[in-house]
Amino acid sequence: MKNNYNNEYNNEYTQPYQTVTPQKSSSNTGLIVAVSIMGSILGIGIIIVILMLTGVFSNDNANDFVTSTENSTVQATPQKESQPSAGNVTETVKPVPVNKTMFIGNCNTSVTLRNAPNVNGAEIRQVPLADEVYVIEYVNSDFAHVTYLGKDGYIGRKYIVEVQPQIWRYSASDAINQVANSLRAFVNGINTGDTSYIPVYFAGSEADQEYKTNNSIRNAVESEEIISLNCHSVQRISASQVTVIRDSVIRVVYKDGKVKDVSERYKYTLDLSNGMRIIDLNKA
Repeated sequence: MKNNYNNEYNNEYTQPYQTVTPQKSSSNTGLIVAVSIMGSILGIGIIIVILMLTGVFSNDNANDFVTSTENSTVQATPQKESQPSAGNVTETVKPVPVNKTMFIGNCNTSVTLRNAPNVNGAEIRQVPLADEVYVIEYVNSDFAHVTYLGKDGYIGRKYIVEVQPQIWRYSASDAINQVANSLRAFVNGINTGDTSYIPVYFAGSEADQEYKTNNSIRNAVESEEIISLNCHSVQRISASQVTVIRDSVIRVVYKDGKVKDVSERYKYTLDLSNGMRIIDLNKA
């Protein structure tokens, strides 16, 4: 039994010593790798910052660098070419040939013939409403190249129409006589009470006003007399209307015996389409 014990003891404790090589743990290996990667990234970052601060590494180069390191198949975003601003673009408008006789319209009395196709062009003359012009071409969206009474120039296109506007012709002398005769009839109506002249010379609301004026003056005045009368400055204001200025001195004898010479200036508006009757009367 003792021999057996000794044999077991010798077998268990008398084996030759074996050298055991220590193994590195997996956690130590991961830490070392992580530190190495972070060190590399930090180093690259420091280099990029230094290059950018010195101006060697521009933003465009930085974009290219990052793009190339991320994936070899990724391309840098192309830069758009700069385009000229709208203010620097000059619009070229080709003239449109017309070669046609047309008319002046869409105005009260006349339009301006200019020496250039813009509103800054100097005035050559005025072209009356409904007059003919020969249109050579439309030079742009606003002006036409025309000839009028042998004069070459430019007129706004909006004043040129294909159909001649209806316009009432008149003579200045007829307009002057109409106003002068209306005043003579008025004074006669004050002196006699006759108001039959009113529908002959006046129309519309102005006729109603004339009845009121005549009645009011007759209540305060004994008689009136025209001392001087001058009608002048006839001017067309539309296709169917003209104005006339009347200067006059009227001697007024009041019911209380006072006498006064009254100087007046009035502006009459005559409707040519209605027998040249007065449709407006105001102090000028």
